[in-house]
Amino acid sequence: NNANTLSFVVAKDDINPLLDVTFDGRHIMDGDLVSANPSILITSTDENKFLLQEDDSKMVLEIQEPGASNFVQVPFGAEATFFPAIDKNNRARIEYKPSNLQTGTYILKVQSEDASNNQAGTVEYIISFNVDKNQTVTQFYPYPNPVTNGMKFVFTLTGEDIPDDIRVKIANSNGRVVKEVTRAELGNIHIGNNITDWTWDGRDQYGDMLANGPYFYTVTVKNNGENVKLRESKGDSSFKNQTGVIYLLR
Repeated sequence: NNANTLSFVVAKDDINPLLDVTFDGRHIMDGDLVSANPSILITSTDENKFLLQEDDSKMVLEIQEPGASNFVQVPFGAEATFFPAIDKNNRARIEYKPSNLQTGTYILKVQSEDASNNQAGTVEYIISFNVDKNQTVTQFYPYPNPVTNGMKFVFTLTGEDIPDDIRVKIANSNGRVVKEVTRAELGNIHIGNNITDWTWDGRDQYGDMLANGPYFYTVTVKNNGENVKLRESKGDSSFKNQTGVIYLLR
């Protein structure tokens, strides 16, 4: 018979979990506009593959509504659902879907703690966001302008619904429309600040390269057949009769 003694040390888990917060699938800047019915996803990911994040009390979600001075904890239930970690990825999450938020500024505060009581941060994650239930849209701004290789449109949209009809018409100096773009072509559009997936490379409707020079564009935004109200922005003075200018320079 043989015997052996082996010494080993169990290191304490002192690594904090990683917290991530997205609104409708995107990371926002502090104070950004979001939908009145946002889908907010909060994830807490921990490196420990053995002590899973399963305790819902270790993820705390609080919100401060417009005009309020205090935060209120959001209970898990109809609007907020906790999903525990279930595998070695050790990722717990909260799906928070508040509905029919009123116009104003909200502040979200989130903290998570792993099974070893390590907090995600020494202070809570805090971000403010704005809701404007009035349906408006800013002018569409070309970026970059002048255009050398490719250009996208940048704009801001508010309200509760995405407009069902958006059309961009680009015309040459003679007034002939050389390119028309629909909402579907512009790509994913959301409430808040947008930059189009679509990129204009200076070609016309038939794929032919256009000559250098100024091109004039108009944008029509409608929902249920009615024009969406124009939202004021700093660059409005560069538009004449709702017409903007793109300079093609290659």
